[in-house]
Amino acid sequence: MYLSKEIINIDDIIDENKKYAISIITCMEILGYNFQNKQEENFIKNFLLYFEAVYIDKDITNKVIKIRKKYKIKLPDAIIVATCISHNAMLLTNDIRLKNITELNLKLLGV
Repeated sequence: MYLSKEIINIDDIIDENKKYAISIITCMEILGYNFQNKQEENFIKNFLLYFEAVYIDKDITNKVIKIRKKYKIKLPDAIIVATCISHNAMLLTNDIRLKNITELNLKLLGV
């Protein structure tokens, strides 16, 4: 929601020459948000078009189990982290609690 509130600039995140993916869990979290208005909702839906949705498979499932046991984080966070690790992807987040996950390539936003 940092983008829709203009706390973070979209040009600082998106490079049209790169490929982007989003965990289906993150997608559900974002679209389940109560938007302030239709303009904000449309902005987010258009922003999500830059991303390919990544679904949970057996590899991600196994990584989720290991991550939850090792770091004691919530299931949705573990799924998002495992998805990034499985795809050797960088996680863009504002959640500073995830910085302790050594296996994760992390970029903190807006903090």
